[in-house]
Amino acid sequence: MEERITPQELRKNIKGLKKKKSPGPDGILIDMIKHLCPHALSTLLDLSNSWRTGCGPEVWKEAHIIPIHKKGKSKTDPLSYRPIGLISCVGKLLEKIINKRLMHHLETNGIISPTQSGFRKNKTTEDQLTYFVQNIENAFQEQKSMLSVFFDLSKAFDTFWKDGLRLKLLQSNIQGTMYKWISNFPHNRTARVKLDGKYYSKQAIMKEGVPQGSAISPTFFLVYINDITPAITSYVKHTLHADDFAIWSTAEYATTAKVRVQATVDKVFKWSQDWGLTINLNKTVTTKFSLKTKQRDVILTMNGQPLPTEDTPTFLGITLDKRLTWKPHIQKINQKAIRRSQIMKKLSDTKSGANSKILRQVYQGYIRPVMEYASPAWSTTATSNLTSLSKTQNQNLRIVLGAIKSTPTKELHKQAEMDTLENRREQRTLTLYEKSKRNPTHPLHNISREKTKNRLKSRKSPNHVMKEKFKENQDLLWQTDRYESLKLAESPWENNIVSISYTIPGIERKNEKDTNNLRVKTLEHIDNTYPHDTWTHIYTDGSSDRQHEGRRRWNPHLAL
Repeated sequence: MEERITPQELRKNIKGLKKKKSPGPDGILIDMIKHLCPHALSTLLDLSNSWRTGCGPEVWKEAHIIPIHKKGKSKTDPLSYRPIGLISCVGKLLEKIINKRLMHHLETNGIISPTQSGFRKNKTTEDQLTYFVQNIENAFQEQKSMLSVFFDLSKAFDTFWKDGLRLKLLQSNIQGTMYKWISNFPHNRTARVKLDGKYYSKQAIMKEGVPQGSAISPTFFLVYINDITPAITSYVKHTLHADDFAIWSTAEYATTAKVRVQATVDKVFKWSQDWGLTINLNKTVTTKFSLKTKQRDVILTMNGQPLPTEDTPTFLGITLDKRLTWKPHIQKINQKAIRRSQIMKKLSDTKSGANSKILRQVYQGYIRPVMEYASPAWSTTATSNLTSLSKTQNQNLRIVLGAIKSTPTKELHKQAEMDTLENRREQRTLTLYEKSKRNPTHPLHNISREKTKNRLKSRKSPNHVMKEKFKENQDLLWQTDRYESLKLAESPWENNIVSISYTIPGIERKNEKDTNNLRVKTLEHIDNTYPHDTWTHIYTDGSSDRQHEGRRRWNPHLAL
């Protein structure tokens, strides 16, 4: 929280910057930063270390807002546009460095709730969705119902209280220079709308919230929303991914679950009022998951208003249904994939169309991910539902290869060098299973070690599927009960940059003709400079090849 930014730290973060990002008001591109000379890097390092004063250049606080129209919305309504904020790439570099230090503090001290998966290393929506689905299936196996509420926070990043953030940072033991810099970060930030290279508004000061596009803004939000979890009452579980928040309770009788969930809803609403966040009552919905034939809707209220009930709610990008058949979800993603396939057909025009290599890339990057997202969560769906997805992939492979309809599917996959969707789903399921074992804070960590519930033989849960796939592939997997833990935060001071020296002080190779004497002097220098008790010595054969007028060059590919 106090130390200067090191040259290694700066270079490592520059290397991790993503290219092809739009510049901010200063017009500096990321490609420019990546190609700075040593002298310019030194100047940038001095500029970045101005963070220790608690503030930075004002130009880094300016933003250009690019309005993106939402499809199907009225173009005359300002709410029909999604604002994209463009800020300085140099400022984002500093934010990235500070953010790594901040996340390291939060993760290593266990400050962030283990149920939060948003913007954290080795945590994804897939983890939370599979955990949520597992709880539904457990309720079905126990012949119980599960009552759930899916909350919708309106413009959470844009409206949260800056002074409240300061208080929560102090409660998280953020002190000294870092606290001073973070306190100054959201203040005096300005923005104006820019479209087609022209300004369409005057500069306006952002009074609340944090800027879009900033590397550190998501971490601020994690700190801000972190204390929502104590509002959860007994016998109520929850899942949290950034601002996507769901709670549920399992009970034999719906009235019992209603009492428990209603108490939590009231506390969550009070928390939102206390901390200046708005819950959208129209988009916050309730769903009762049950296998019972006769069902009555359970009405929950918030601030005196009844919450709408939804038979097929959408949570974290997947569509659920009350009996968890997954049929609405499979139909939805299959239709979406088919619509996207129309682009493939247009690109495959025989006269001026793309070649098979480009079509393959389009399918892998634009169409197939739609049919695979969170597949471990819906791996229990009926085979008939999955068949429709396989047909869609086969149709796309025919477009990629220009094959006729009668081409066998096995040959399609072989020629396209592509695995079947079934095999890919199995790989993702096994990956999630191993991940849940290695990460003690994973929501499925304890569940994966428990015995599966088999009261209803006709139903399976994600836990069933994961263990079945594990048994089928035991000969390919690591056979041990000891698992290496996954890191939740990368240390900002871990330096993977290797420095290579081609000369040895006091030894001139040109004047030294005795190779044995050269070897002895070199080893003496290594032993004196890097003693064995504090350094690990590793040697290679130093193979070389002849290039450029007979000069011998070291071959790095054979070095250890």
